[in-house]
Amino acid sequence: MGGLGSNGGTSGTGGWGETGGNGAGGTIKLLCSAAIGTAGVSVDATGGTIAGPVPGGNGRFIFGCNDSASFGGSVTGATVTNTIGPLRLILPHGAYPAPFIPNLPLGPEAFGRTPFAANVDFPAVIAQVPPGARMAILKLGVGPKPLNHAFKGYEYLLVMNASAFPLLRPKLAVASGGFPLFAKVAGEASGHSVAVGAGAPGLPSMADGGPANDPAFGGSGPQPLPYLEPWGVYVALVPEGTVDVEVEFGVGNGIVRQLLGGIGTDQTVFVTAAAVGASAIPAVHPAGLALLALLVGLAAMQLRRRT
Repeated sequence: MGGLGSNGGTSGTGGWGETGGNGAGGTIKLLCSAAIGTAGVSVDATGGTIAGPVPGGNGRFIFGCNDSASFGGSVTGATVTNTIGPLRLILPHGAYPAPFIPNLPLGPEAFGRTPFAANVDFPAVIAQVPPGARMAILKLGVGPKPLNHAFKGYEYLLVMNASAFPLLRPKLAVASGGFPLFAKVAGEASGHSVAVGAGAPGLPSMADGGPANDPAFGGSGPQPLPYLEPWGVYVALVPEGTVDVEVEFGVGNGIVRQLLGGIGTDQTVFVTAAAVGASAIPAVHPAGLALLALLVGLAAMQLRRRT
């Protein structure tokens, strides 16, 4: 038999692995409702630069602000996309999206109570209130802080308690253009007002919003106002141009409800409708009931005698 073969020689070393690919720059997104200080801010979304066969691509920078502010800082290694800021569906007052108003007492929101007092901050409006009116409505493109941000396509609707007495269970519905407040009924020459919110029939309540009530932060949603305090001022962002507004509130002798059509920019209107007292069955004194029973009994006796 032949002998065993000899061992093979040592193999050569393996080739070097290639350098890994570089990471891309990613996306940086900055959205705001009102202008913020961006001067001096730098954004760098440059991809990986280590030598290798696959260079890292540059990233993206997305910036959007509802008051048309532009980014004031520097951008490196990124394509820039401009967009709009965050919007809130402004229910309960209408089914349209609107920007957040910064620095309201309960935080950013598209509607809610303001820090103003009508008799102090809007004396010219209060000076024009006609006798008997308890509410004034003012529409502004830009107002005093915190309503000093111009939102393209929107304006501020201020609902003011023009009296030293609370307005109970205040309600508000707003319509403009594609957001109708009127419903046409067959056979009617004009439309009639309809409810907009979930509480139909009736108008949706003015409400407090803000982060504490926002479901996104664990809240249960906007909270209806039990009253608008004396000289209190409520705000809602509405579409620019003319709007139709319907309001309702309670006073000592009943409910006031009025429809105000075609309110334009920098226009003030007043709710002058008289309160309508709640209908009720008149109270009858017990002596009156006894007298009525006696009269009925006498009538019955007379009827028996005749028959």
